[in-house]
Amino acid sequence: MIRMPFGRYRGRPIIDVPMDYLAWLAGNVELREPLRTAVLTRLGIYRLLAERDQLMAECRHVRRHLEALKDEAMALGALVVYANACQSQYGQHPKLHGFKG
Repeated sequence: MIRMPFGRYRGRPIIDVPMDYLAWLAGNVELREPLRTAVLTRLGIYRLLAERDQLMAECRHVRRHLEALKDEAMALGALVVYANACQSQYGQHPKLHGFKG
């Protein structure tokens, strides 16, 4: 297990060092091996988790949108059934506001 050899978090295992500090180190300090690899690996895992969380949030948004579309499709389906029933009973479609068909 690699420990921070210097700075504010000296002596702490890399796993316990805050991600924002590791990101600052990676962008501002010339790190030597094996610390460089440990920091970059830890940041890579963090980025993957952040991307996963973002994708999961997008999936929730899409799922909500699909549920709304499903509700609209069901309502439209009921309207079509009603219009077809009217046509078979009365020989014509009912006049529907905003419906051009």
